[in-house]
This record gives sequence, C-alpha cells and structure tokens, in this order.
Amino acid sequence: MKSFIILLSCLLCISSIIFAQNTKSCYTELRREGLRYVSRKDYPKAINSFFAARYCLDKPAKDELIKNTQNEWVKALNNALAKSDSLIAYFGFTQDRAWAYKNGKFAVIDRNGKRLTDFEFENPEPFKESGYAIAQKADGFYYLIDKIGKISEPYNDFFPCNNGWYKVKKGNLYTFYDKNYKQVEGWDWYEDIYDFREGIAMIQQNKKWGIIKLNGSYLIAPQFDGPFFFSEGLAAVLKDKKWCYIDTTRQIVLTTELRFFK
Repeated sequence: MKSFIILLSCLLCISSIIFAQNTKSCYTELRREGLRYVSRKDYPKAINSFFAARYCLDKPAKDELIKNTQNEWVKALNNALAKSDSLIAYFGFTQDRAWAYKNGKFAVIDRNGKRLTDFEFENPEPFKESGYAIAQKADGFYYLIDKIGKISEPYNDFFPCNNGWYKVKKGNLYTFYDKNYKQVEGWDWYEDIYDFREGIAMIQQNKKWGIIKLNGSYLIAPQFDGPFFFSEGLAAVLKDKKWCYIDTTRQIVLTTELRFFK
C-alpha cells in the first residue's frame, strides 16, 4: 500500500516542479496550502504541494512534510479498511462507478456508496466509456459488469493486445473486443485467431483457415485445411489433401513442384 502511495505521489507532483523553481519565497505559501489539504484529508494534493515546496528558494534544510503526510495517508487508509465495508480502491470513480474493497474481494459502488454487486471480484479494471468494467472471479473466468451491476456470462480469457484491443475467448470461440469492451465491428467469432502481423491475422472458421484484416474483412476467405504463413509473398497451403503455393492475391502459383510435401 505504501509503495503505491509513494509512486502516486511522485506522479502527482512532477507538474509543480517548474512552477516552484521560478517562484521566490514560495515555501511558506506551498506549505500552508499543503497543510490545508491535509486538514481536508486530501493527501494526494497535499503531497503535491509539499513536493513542489522542496524546489523553493526559501526551503529549510530539513523537511519531513512529505514523509509525515504519506504516513498519515497510509494510517487513514488502514483505519478505513478496518472499519468500512466500502473502501474505494485502485481507480477512484470513473463513469460514476468505483471498485470497493473488503476482505480481499472487490464490489462495484456508486457515488452514494451504494453497493451494486457482491464482494466477489478480483483484478478489476476501471469502468470504460461504454459503461462496462471487467474483473475476474475465484473461478478464474472473466466477467463484464455494467453500471447497474448486471454481470455478463463468463469469458475464458480477456487477453490485452498491443493496439488496445482484447483477444476474447468464450467457450471454444475467439473474437476481438475494443478498448471499451465492445466487440469490434465487422468481427465474427472464430475457432482460432493467430496474432496480427503487419495488419493481418490467420483465423479458423468451420475448420478451414484463412487470412483476415483489422477491419474484419477477409484477405483470404477460410478455405484451407491447415494454418499457413507468408514468406517473401508466398505461402504453402494444404487444400483437399494437396499442397500448393499461393500469393497474397490468392492465386495458385506453384503445384507440381511441391510433391515432397506429401
């Protein structure tokens, strides 16, 4: 908990450094501002002010304000955790919803503190613009939760991709969801999806393999009996128990030369 607070404190404070360096006799003013935030129990803003004060020209040789405030923040959180059923954790409020924490589990609450789900979730992510959040349960499955606390059917996997999408597995089928947990427009469910390379990916549908583009349209419709990869513009494919070479326009360019594949 304390390491998280220290990291958050640093991130909150960087923006104030330049201001402090260019302001004369600012320590007293920033110290007063920080103590005002402490009295309101607004510890992130207090640490932001104290951190900026370190760069003032009139700072004292020794300053324990940040350390003391961090310790008070940790103490306040621990006290809240011991007494409260709805400690806001991880993300604060997004889309007017937050994750509350109790006994190692998370639940969704609204801004009035009303609990919308049971304390049954693990590893939650914040609510997106779509009004959904994702979290796991002890059964290992992933679930989408909406703003009224309705829970989706279980997903086997929600794997983040480097373009902001999620590769989603539900039962024995795969598809892609966007950053708001909505199925990407134009995409169907497939028996398998390989990783994207240069904007295309191999997919399996109805036990046939093909190539698909980011927009969900086929570069090569599923028609081959096994997965294949292009190298220097050509790929060896299996169709109707025969091997051949195709190019990216789906034209068969070689057949008889590939007898050694049999």
